[in-house]
Amino acid sequence: MINTGSDRTPILLFSVSKILCLEGRTIRISFRPSLILVLILLVLSSNCNSYAQPPVLEKSWSLSTGNGMPLAILPDRKDNRFIYVALKSGGLAVLKRENNASAPQLVASVPRHLLKNLDVCALSSRGNLLYLALGDFFRATGQKAGLAVLDISEPQKPQLKSIWQSEEKVRGASCIEISGSQLYLGAMSHGIYIFNLEPDRTKPTLLTVFKPDPNFPRQRPGRFTQPNVRDIKVSGNLMYTAYDAGGLRIIDLTDKSKPVERSKYINQKMIGRPQAYNGIALDYPFAYISLDYGGLEVLNIANPELIRQVAWLNPWRAGTRQNNWFNSPGHTNQIAYHSQSKRLFVSAGAAQLLIIDVNRPESPLLEQTLGRKQDKLGAWSVALEASQPSMLYLGYIKAVLPFRGGWNGLQAYRINGESFNAFGSSP
Repeated sequence: MINTGSDRTPILLFSVSKILCLEGRTIRISFRPSLILVLILLVLSSNCNSYAQPPVLEKSWSLSTGNGMPLAILPDRKDNRFIYVALKSGGLAVLKRENNASAPQLVASVPRHLLKNLDVCALSSRGNLLYLALGDFFRATGQKAGLAVLDISEPQKPQLKSIWQSEEKVRGASCIEISGSQLYLGAMSHGIYIFNLEPDRTKPTLLTVFKPDPNFPRQRPGRFTQPNVRDIKVSGNLMYTAYDAGGLRIIDLTDKSKPVERSKYINQKMIGRPQAYNGIALDYPFAYISLDYGGLEVLNIANPELIRQVAWLNPWRAGTRQNNWFNSPGHTNQIAYHSQSKRLFVSAGAAQLLIIDVNRPESPLLEQTLGRKQDKLGAWSVALEASQPSMLYLGYIKAVLPFRGGWNGLQAYRINGESFNAFGSSP
């Protein structure tokens, strides 16, 4: 065995003058030794650059959020000193940090009583406007879905511009996505509210409500097998929806007022077992999906009519008798994707964080995890700094199922690594 300088791609040589074995493939050659050496060096060079060196996390600070559960974290896109946090019943919190080493200070808040008494559960922004997804999606008895718009021209003085809420109780609102002049609000089993942002982005107008087919993979699903919209990503005229127990859906938005479901997919090796498609990151032609206690799936979405599995990173052996939703060591949820380094940062319940290298989408590499069982911490949310990211944020919640979490709060980690040149310094 020749050491290539990386433990990822060993190259084996047997009878070098005749046979070269590369990654399980045997190639017979009859070249002169000098040519063989050139070939070996070329292969070594290409393989050594296949993966960047893994990042190193350095904990910077920790901040309790009291009774507020940080379900979503959104660093300000223009000034990364400010961080917006959806604290469920704790409303919206605006934090400001002076440096990387010390915990931020609360500089503003928007309590739920100013938001029609609806919980704040997800966030998105465009320009100087911050959009809040409202409505407790944990509540089995339901809560109205809502959408609030805030002017954050001055982050320390957010101004409420408008609030919309559904006429009936649904299951609250779980996610929010903005693309073009439309806003998409995920409302669990009720489906997706589609709003127009023009002509006035401070006052979105409801265009339509679309519900993906709930009868897949189960016909007439019951209370515990009902699909729920958990995450949405839009690219061009296609909407990709993580539909919880209903897998991944691709929806055609050519006519925004009349969406059409193009295809549906679910992991066939998990049929008959609980599945939860929670989060999505896109890097065409691949979609990276957090599969709860099933880890991560890599799907090829080049053909919208036929979603195809490329890889399944299954760190906790979901689908076996030893692992289920209740006893799994981890549960993947939100995904923050750093496209320059091809890294996924995935919140993972009791496992807290998974860092996954997807330089080779067909062979995702789990580089490290963060949590330990004795920590009694459960991570729900994750975010990277918006501009020149060098900070990673994790949001922890109190929970009993499916993982145990004993603390509500935020932790921040500085990301270091020679190959992470895109992670610049923060003020």
